[in-house]
Amino acid sequence: MLEIIKDQDALQVKISSSNGIPFNHILDKLKMMIPKEERKWSSAKKCWLLPPKYLDQLNDLNESISSGDLSIDKEELILEIQMSGLRDIESLPRSMKERAKWAIKHLIEDTEEVEKQFSISRSEWGVFNPDDNLWYFESGRYSSSSPQEHDKSVIKRAYKNLEYARINGHRAFEFSEMMDFKFKFRQLILEKFDYECFICGVPEYIKKLNMHRVIPGKNGGEYVEENVVLVCPKHHRMVEGWSWEEINQLKANS
Repeated sequence: MLEIIKDQDALQVKISSSNGIPFNHILDKLKMMIPKEERKWSSAKKCWLLPPKYLDQLNDLNESISSGDLSIDKEELILEIQMSGLRDIESLPRSMKERAKWAIKHLIEDTEEVEKQFSISRSEWGVFNPDDNLWYFESGRYSSSSPQEHDKSVIKRAYKNLEYARINGHRAFEFSEMMDFKFKFRQLILEKFDYECFICGVPEYIKKLNMHRVIPGKNGGEYVEENVVLVCPKHHRMVEGWSWEEINQLKANS
């Protein structure tokens, strides 16, 4: 849902998931609607600042969200399925065999059902090149693992999260909230830097953009907004150990 506040010079717009439609999907629609040069992210107000001329279109988008007309992103649904396993872990049986059955039922079968609903298999996302024995994906990523093997690894990681939560005695909501925080914090950083490398300003495939802690963890640096910069892989390697002043200087010279 869009929370729209009318100001004198701009519309203040905040985005939240609503009516089963994920945050990311709503954000993508907003970015398609409003050109990059006309939208500004305010870190102070935690909202988008948009020209008033788009008010009618934003209201129409809100109506689509309320009525459920927006289509839902498949990846978000799969993430929700995996997260549901973490939230329900306290009610799971302690037997590893029984938990394995539960994981297959809720993490694999439900995920396969989502794939059917979208009428697309992940095996269609990659093309195999026999010359170098690699799979090439639409994102530009390549791997020796097939899309089907990738799917299995995703499910395996999700099941390991269930095991981790159980073995280490975490309460389910504490562990799932931790994962939610990481996911939401990355979204905040992506939006703040407009899905671009801070230094070169080149848009990258989302998964290739890295969150870099200016003050590293070994020196007490945390994943907080004031200590994180979004960079491409090339500049991530370059700015390792640099201060904010040095990073800003590199940006100015780029």
